[in-house]
Amino acid sequence: MTAERVRKCPECGRTYPIKVLYCRTDGCQLGDPGEELASAVKPTPGRDQLLGRTVARRFVLTEYIGSGATGLVYRAVHKALDREMAVKLLKRELLWDERSLLRFFREAKTCSAVDHPNIVYLYDFGHDDTTGLPYLVMEFVSGQTLHQAIHGSPTGNLPVERALAILLQVCHAIEHAHNRGVIHRDIKPESVYPAPPVAARPRPSPKGGRREEDRGWIARAATPPENQRVWITCVV
Repeated sequence: MTAERVRKCPECGRTYPIKVLYCRTDGCQLGDPGEELASAVKPTPGRDQLLGRTVARRFVLTEYIGSGATGLVYRAVHKALDREMAVKLLKRELLWDERSLLRFFREAKTCSAVDHPNIVYLYDFGHDDTTGLPYLVMEFVSGQTLHQAIHGSPTGNLPVERALAILLQVCHAIEHAHNRGVIHRDIKPESVYPAPPVAARPRPSPKGGRREEDRGWIARAATPPENQRVWITCVV
């Protein structure tokens, strides 16, 4: 009978199926049980070991976007829906940092408490069995950040009309968060996404239909000729 192929944690000695990359007890990267598994287990220099992995059995990580204080953010595709989303994973080295864990969990809880057209929507939160990491699944917003839009402009600034349209939407988003007891502690151009026209990006509704307040807000906030909706990330 052929022995089951497993990976072993170098710290605690616990074994896992070959598909698991990190120990769920101490967060260490798992080793290999024999030389025949070395190429499958050892990291490839210069290659992101999480790319191509499936989080929560549904979200396939397709592209690394960036990182923050506690997490790594990836573009992902929902396997069943074939829809792009953003997945944020807690950094592996912070698995046993209590403050970082609490901040990650608090971000999930507070982001779920806000529901506004100009705040990135939170779809899901949980703990991934394969990577051993907590995760957030959020609305994916394509395009440039406000920081990139400003610095990519030939003049190094934005037209007054566009700047006012962006500012108005950001203020309404912050007001909505404050009314629900949430304080955004990282408002900056890198956290603001002036996106393509909202008509090309339908938002989900808790009841499955289009929300009446969305149409009213769009009418108030969009300023020609840009007619762009703005998103801010939810950071607490």
